[in-house]
Amino acid sequence: MKNKTFKFFGRGNDQNQNHVPSKYDANLRKNGFLNFQVGLILSLLMVYGMFQINFPENEDDIAVNIERRADVDESDIPVFKIVPNEPKATQPVVQQQTVSQPVVDIFDIVDDEDPVEEITAELKGNEDDKNEPVSISSLYSDKGEDELDEMPEFLDINAVEFVPVFPGCEKLATNEEKTACLATKISRVIQRNFNTQIASDYGLSGKQRIYVQFKIDKHGNVTDIQSRAAVNALEKEANRVIDKLPQMTPGKQRNQNVAVRYSIPIIFDVK
Repeated sequence: MKNKTFKFFGRGNDQNQNHVPSKYDANLRKNGFLNFQVGLILSLLMVYGMFQINFPENEDDIAVNIERRADVDESDIPVFKIVPNEPKATQPVVQQQTVSQPVVDIFDIVDDEDPVEEITAELKGNEDDKNEPVSISSLYSDKGEDELDEMPEFLDINAVEFVPVFPGCEKLATNEEKTACLATKISRVIQRNFNTQIASDYGLSGKQRIYVQFKIDKHGNVTDIQSRAAVNALEKEANRVIDKLPQMTPGKQRNQNVAVRYSIPIIFDVK
């Protein structure tokens, strides 16, 4: 009996061996490409929209820079600007005094009507007096010892025998050097302590001059401070700053401590 071979043909086997593309597969490929294009367009729109957004800026965090200038004609002391877009006040400039010896006028004014012959005769004197001895007591003053030692209430710094000495100026030798050192030290105290905000508070502009005068008493302390300016606030500020000066070595006249008067002009330049 012959062996018979049976072949079974099923529907499932045909589909697995020969797969025919369907319409559903084509739609899947088209939809994937379309979704990619739509996603790309949306991403570009979102990026463009983010660049168009305006964020608020906080102007309160802007810092103000302070610039230094050194264009003041009166001295080489640096000048400072305060706040832009507002009245700007520079740091006060102190003019240093020049030391000069006091000049004594020894000439008298003579009217034209006075006879010169009479004045000459008085100077020549009497010829009979040539051989008369001169009394030694006549060479001395009739004033008592107390009157000779009496000192004036104060002396000007240009007239005192030994000027006051600011701390740090002790090693200098002459009055001129010590006075120049005194002026420099006082200028530094004024620059470091003067309140330049006054210019903005009172709307000042231009050069404001403050004339200050004070005394360095017998103990070296600063007393009797007097200031003069166009604005009362500048006078008060000058008095406050000068009052910060330290104790000094007092001036001397005839080996005695004496009060010394000192004047200093302050220029407050507002630009």
